[in-house]
Amino acid sequence: MNNEQLPLLVGIVVGAIIGIFVARRSMREKPLHGGMPARIFHYMGASAFSGTFAASLTAIILRFPFLSILGTGLSFIAASLILLLLHAIFEAPAQPATADRDDTVWTAQKARESRL
Repeated sequence: MNNEQLPLLVGIVVGAIIGIFVARRSMREKPLHGGMPARIFHYMGASAFSGTFAASLTAIILRFPFLSILGTGLSFIAASLILLLLHAIFEAPAQPATADRDDTVWTAQKARESRL
């Protein structure tokens, strides 16, 4: 393996490990309703974002040029964006409708009662 691949490998491995904890904590705070595809893309997106720092730091330690370091970090962030957008595609239709329509409509009666 040459040095050009090492930051990517380190970012993927560290992201896979840290991504487990990030995805679990995120699911604890806000449960997922999109099924297994949503969980997989959520974990992969969290892993890609978590590996950004490790990949960039490895590129800095190996004395890569600035644009290579920037490209490595931005590629991990772009991958996480794409994966989390795929997660949202599966998650959005499965979200329960929680907002009542009556609460979002502003009427003259509500205006008088609010005394604004």
